Amino acid sequence: MMSRFEGDKRPHVLRAAAFLLLAMLSAAAFPWVKGQYGAGGLEYGLVVLALFFAYGAMLYGRFAVSPFWIAVDETGVTVAAAGRRTTLRWDQFDSMGVELKPGSVHRPVPVLTAMPASGHTVPARRWGYPVWSEQLDAIVLFELEELNGAADRLVAACKGYAGERWRYDLPKTGG
Repeated sequence: MMSRFEGDKRPHVLRAAAFLLLAMLSAAAFPWVKGQYGAGGLEYGLVVLALFFAYGAMLYGRFAVSPFWIAVDETGVTVAAAGRRTTLRWDQFDSMGVELKPGSVHRPVPVLTAMPASGHTVPARRWGYPVWSEQLDAIVLFELEELNGAADRLVAACKGYAGERWRYDLPKTGG
């Protein structure tokens, strides 16, 4: 029986809205800057800034509107994020567990990780899940904080299906 866990979209919706607001403010400042300073590098900088923020809104917006979940069953782990679904079979893993991924700004984040078995390729993604982490030297399947309190149930389901592949269960510092 499949155990499916939905990710929390609220942080992604808020980030997308913030990027969109910054893009609109940058674009709105364009006529004022042109009137104050005339044509020049500053107004082109605002255009580039507006495009950068619009791109950020699209990236986070993709997370906000697409399915965002992880499922565990007897065949393996399926992760859906950013419009893509990836299924990894149990025989593709040597081990699986929970680790602490060093946070980019704040505290370390608990993540569900897997070590690929020899001869199996690692999903090539730059963002979204699953993704290879250079910091942990493992595949990051999902951030446990994204699960709205269902992290314990996901870990229990993974332990049950992974069997002897479940190697560690207490967070350790990556790095």
